Amino acid sequence: MTEHPFTEPCVKRTIYDRQNGLCAYCGQRRQLKRMTVDHIIPLSKGGTDDLDNLQCTCKKCNQFKDNMLPSEFTALIRCVLENSMKIEKNSAAL
Repeated sequence: MTEHPFTEPCVKRTIYDRQNGLCAYCGQRRQLKRMTVDHIIPLSKGGTDDLDNLQCTCKKCNQFKDNMLPSEFTALIRCVLENSMKIEKNSAAL
């Protein structure tokens, strides 16, 4: 199995510090040990292990993003929020 450079603790720390300990997606502050390193452009879609393609995300956000491109993930989040707002609005009307 090939080791990726982002598995090195110093690389994860560099990315974490660059983001001030905040998840790139939800913005929540997390301890370093609670963060994962995520490929902004997934390897499966042509991304690289370069530092500028890596970000720290909380485990939940990283699992939810899976191997989506940032634009795909943003569109999914927007859809989820819009549907949630419609459900909330319909519930309030009852």
